[in-house]
Amino acid sequence: MDNLKPIVMTCGGTGGHIYPAIALAQTITQASGQKIHFIGTSTREDAKIIPKYHYPFTAIMVSDKNKLALIPAIIKAFLLLIKLKPSCVISTGGFSTIPASIAAIIKGIPLYLLEQNAIAGRTNLLFARFATHIFTAFKDTRPLFPQKKTTHVGNPIRTQFAKDKTGQFISSIKFEKPPLLIFGGSQGARHINHVISANYAHLIDQDIPFIHIVGQTGYPQLVTQLIPSPYWEKESHLDMWISKTGQQVILPYCEAMDMLYHISGIVIARSGATTTAELAHFQKKAILIPFPHAKDDHQTANAIAHSAEYPSQIITDTQLTWETIAQAITALAKQQPPPQKANSPAEEICKIIRESNRKLN
Repeated sequence: MDNLKPIVMTCGGTGGHIYPAIALAQTITQASGQKIHFIGTSTREDAKIIPKYHYPFTAIMVSDKNKLALIPAIIKAFLLLIKLKPSCVISTGGFSTIPASIAAIIKGIPLYLLEQNAIAGRTNLLFARFATHIFTAFKDTRPLFPQKKTTHVGNPIRTQFAKDKTGQFISSIKFEKPPLLIFGGSQGARHINHVISANYAHLIDQDIPFIHIVGQTGYPQLVTQLIPSPYWEKESHLDMWISKTGQQVILPYCEAMDMLYHISGIVIARSGATTTAELAHFQKKAILIPFPHAKDDHQTANAIAHSAEYPSQIITDTQLTWETIAQAITALAKQQPPPQKANSPAEEICKIIRESNRKLN
């Protein structure tokens, strides 16, 4: 975008911030060959996920519980920007993006913000006045930022998902009908897991295929419930359990989500920004269960905004039972298939950044 100078990307420690950043990085490198350097944390999901996509990654220790730690973190980010000489810094929000964002502002490096949620994050709102341009995933979020430099584009989706043996194995299963795809994020969702696991026997007896991604945190405890079991067998080569009918799968995590979206029917999930964007991209009907403790209840806002455009049913966490899920599945059967998403948010973002940098230089 700018004489092939590198671009620094900084993202919070959850998938909702990480995956849009990776999606944009993939589009940038494919279009221009520019190098991308990520700044993140050492203790959260970004440190695990980003290296799988083979991008250089620098961890900076920062915690919203210790504000004084921001000072050395900002200094470290500032020194890294001096070394890398990036054309710009792109932030997808979250507390851990503060050091790189402040360092960019001090050095006069163009700062671009991506806001994924229907309710704007506090970090992005804090830096909006200093940003060169701001991109929003939802239409309703745009008015919260300076209008002249804010564009609603949607949420970037990865052009390539990291491959893993888990995704390849599950996609090779001959499901009798498209399975339910159930997940609650990388760490899982305790209540969703409880409701679904309590009904495993019912789902198997009713011949309802499903893929249940439990999450790393709750998986060990859940699988102890399956030993011994008349329904389940451990897959010998992979960390997953398969029903004896071969139509139901339980696993802790899968990076190759594109494979699972392609073979699945209805998706049951939380309503994080990346999830709703992927549902739109892969044209999936969904049952959305907003995480009730998300900051500013932004997952409820995401679910409402998504359901206004795409076929989905919303169930609150307190109302979640197998009966309400079954009712939602019946209601979704009557809704039209999702429309195909026409634009590429990542390509649109790249175009605007390229034009902005050209004017600045």
